[in-house]
Amino acid sequence: AGAGGEGVEATHMLLVRHGQSTWNAVGRWQGQADTPLSELGRAQSAVAALRFCKQGETLLGGHIRGIRVIYASNMLRAATTASIIAAQAGLGPVVEDERLRERSVGEWSGLTYQQVQQRWPGHLKKRLLPPSYETDDMVLPRVFAALAAISAAHAGERVMVVCHAGIIYAIEAYLKAQAGHKNPNRRYRIGNLGCRWLTWDGQRFRLGKRMKLLESAPSKSRPLL
Repeated sequence: AGAGGEGVEATHMLLVRHGQSTWNAVGRWQGQADTPLSELGRAQSAVAALRFCKQGETLLGGHIRGIRVIYASNMLRAATTASIIAAQAGLGPVVEDERLRERSVGEWSGLTYQQVQQRWPGHLKKRLLPPSYETDDMVLPRVFAALAAISAAHAGERVMVVCHAGIIYAIEAYLKAQAGHKNPNRRYRIGNLGCRWLTWDGQRFRLGKRMKLLESAPSKSRPLL
C-alpha cells in the first residue's frame, strides 16, 4: 500500500467481464476467437444496464455512482456488452482498445473442457498450458499500458472497463502477489458481468472489491476463459 502520488487524483476503474457468449454457452475455450454474445448474453447486458441506471448509488455490494465513460476490449463479446450498457445508461460512445483483448489460449481455442482433457491428459489438473497460450507475463504489459492510459485521461473519475475473465484473473494474480498474498495465483471464478474494482492512486494499481452487475450469471462454461 502507501500514499498516492502528491497532487494526483485517484482513478477508479470497474473491470467488468462481458456477458455470456455463444461459446460460453456450450463450454468452449475462446481466447481470441471473436465470438458474439448469445441471446442470454445480450439479455444479461440489458438487465445489468437497467440495474446500473436505476441503482446509481450502490449495486450488489459495490459503489458505482459517478461512472461517466465506458471503455471496452474491441472483441465482439466485450464491445457489444459495453454498447448495450452504454446505450441504456446514456454513456456513449464506447471507447474500444485492442490492448484489452482476451489472452490467446492457443491450441485450446474452440475446444470443450472434455476435449482438452482427452487431447492433453492431466494438463488442466496440473495447470499445464498449451505451447501457444498467452501467459500472464505476456498479457499484463499491454493491459497495464491500456489501464495507465485510461487513468491518465480520467484522473479523479470513475470508469467502466468491459473486458475478459482472463484479463481480470491476470491483474488479480499480479496485484495480489505485489501485496504479499500467500497464494496469489489461486483463481476464483468470475461469472459473466462479474466485476472487480481497480484503483490507480498516482503511484500504483490497487485491487478493490469484487461485485456483480447481475444477481446471478449462470453459464454452462467450465473453462476459465
